[in-house]
Amino acid sequence: MSWITNFMRNRYGKDVLSVTLGIFGLVAAVVARIFGLWPLAVLGVLAIVLAVMRVFSTNIPARHRENQKFTWALKKIAGFFQSVAAPFRRFFFRLTDDEHRYYRCRKCGQQLRVPTGKGVIMITCPKCQNNFKKKT
Repeated sequence: MSWITNFMRNRYGKDVLSVTLGIFGLVAAVVARIFGLWPLAVLGVLAIVLAVMRVFSTNIPARHRENQKFTWALKKIAGFFQSVAAPFRRFFFRLTDDEHRYYRCRKCGQQLRVPTGKGVIMITCPKCQNNFKKKT
């Protein structure tokens, strides 16, 4: 076991980018094999070779910078998809929320949530202090 430790000394090792490249390469190679797409197979093999080269690289600062840029881009992409999905998540939550009714203030447009089963109640908007009656 010590020969592996000695071999990997002063080498970069695995990180998010190299693991992602390896998984992409394997998936691309399998899909290419199933559908007979040789350009995709070449791309998959190149991704695997690049991942292995990154793991065994001795240029640690360069590999670290590459990984930092990749993880930054992943966070930006994930943030974009979360921001796109947020209105849908709120909409579906409102559809399944049996304990509350949702109204909009006629004066300022603020969305208000009130408990169900209370009969006709007077609702006060916390934003503009407008009062109105609604049945819950």
